[in-house]
Amino acid sequence: MRTQKTTPGDRYVQSLARGLAAICSFGTDTPQQTLTQVAEKTGLDRAGARRILLTLESLGYLRRNGRYFSPTPKILDLGYSYLATIPWWSLAERRMIDLASGINESVTLGVLSGPQIVLVSCVHAQNVLTVNLNVGRRSPAYCTSIGRILLGELTEEHLTRTLGEMNLVKHTKNTITSASELRKIIERDRQQGWSVVDQEYEPSVCSISVPVRNRAGQLIAAMCVVGTPLRTTAKQMIQNILPLLQDAAGNIWN
Repeated sequence: MRTQKTTPGDRYVQSLARGLAAICSFGTDTPQQTLTQVAEKTGLDRAGARRILLTLESLGYLRRNGRYFSPTPKILDLGYSYLATIPWWSLAERRMIDLASGINESVTLGVLSGPQIVLVSCVHAQNVLTVNLNVGRRSPAYCTSIGRILLGELTEEHLTRTLGEMNLVKHTKNTITSASELRKIIERDRQQGWSVVDQEYEPSVCSISVPVRNRAGQLIAAMCVVGTPLRTTAKQMIQNILPLLQDAAGNIWN
């Protein structure tokens, strides 16, 4: 994730942008990094990256072990600041817990972040899934059911720009990577009000998602049931789980 080429001004603090880019460079594939690795991923020079990493270390957001830097639990404070501003979260989680216990499948809630989706709430079923379902997990929007629901709410111009930012690669043999075909699927899912994705991102994992709207009817997230074809096929999800999922997402405010 490279820092944007933005001219500093009264409305732009470049040092803050660089610090956030350094934080975002850590992830599942890079839980710890050297100074050189952070500089390469963010587009910063070594001197700038060093100052940022040492500042983050002094503030307690990073720890250092030899040449390697890694995030500390304090990083979670940044995410919780966002979660704490969303008062409907606890209402949604109660519906998700009821749904997960009734169908014995995991239920997640996701929002759109550029070309990716971010899980902001997860309720795990007793079944063991190979996919990592944790708050903060990021996944490509184009090959996930949550992503297709959220992409369907974008304007034509915004959708075109977002699809253009995506690296449409095949994660499995089922992954759809044609931009024109994706646009048709996104529009179809928008009209029908739900999206099902069968083993396009994770092998042996299928999911079904529906919109979550606020009282004014604005889309604020997507609620998803994650399962496996070994237990429930995509067709069975549509027949048996979709009505329950729609009921849970549609009654958050009741």
